[in-house]
Amino acid sequence: MSDRPSSPEPCAAASGVPASASGRPRAASVWAWPHGEATTVPFDGLSAFRAHVLDLLRGASCGRQDMVISDPDYEGWPLGDAAAVDAFNDWALASRHTHCTVLASDFGSWTRQFGRWMRWRTSWTHRIRCLQAPQELARDVPRALLLPGRAAVEVADAVAWRGGVTGEATRLARLQDRIDAISQRSGDGLAPTLLGL
Repeated sequence: MSDRPSSPEPCAAASGVPASASGRPRAASVWAWPHGEATTVPFDGLSAFRAHVLDLLRGASCGRQDMVISDPDYEGWPLGDAAAVDAFNDWALASRHTHCTVLASDFGSWTRQFGRWMRWRTSWTHRIRCLQAPQELARDVPRALLLPGRAAVEVADAVAWRGGVTGEATRLARLQDRIDAISQRSGDGLAPTLLGL
C-alpha cells in the first residue's frame, strides 16, 4: 500500500501481520483497508471498544501516524494497561516526527487512572500535547481515537459502549473537524510531571 512506509522495520513481518519494534505481534485489520475506504465496522460493549483502541494504537506505529485521542474523562479507556503503554512506546520509537494530541474535559483522574502512561509520557512530552476543553464545550468532546486520514474508533453511545471503527474519509474528516474546533479553544491540560504520584 502507498500509505505504508517503504522500510521493512518495524512493520513488515513474514506473516503479513505487522510486528512492533519490540517484536510483539500486532493486529493489522485497519491497515488491510484501502486508504479512505467507505467502511465502518460497528462494535458493542466496553471490551470491544478497548480492543479496537489497542488495535489502532498498535497500528499507529506501523503507519508512522499522528494520533488524536479525545474523551471527556477517559473512563473505561485502556491507556493505563501495559499493552497500551507498549503500543505508545512503539509508536514513539517508530518515527521522530509523529505527534499525539490528547483532548479531555477533565484530566483530574489521570494520575490515578493512568499512572503507567504518565510515567511513560515524561520521556515524550515534546511529542504529546494535552489539551483541556473549556467548560462550555466539555459535553461536546468526542469519545474517539483518530489516526488522521486513516482510521478512527468512535463511541456513539457511552452508556452501552456502542460505536464504530471507520476508515471512511468523510467520517474521518468530520471527526477531525469536530476535534479541531474544540482544540482551538482549549488550553494546556495536564502537566508532564509525576509530582504527587
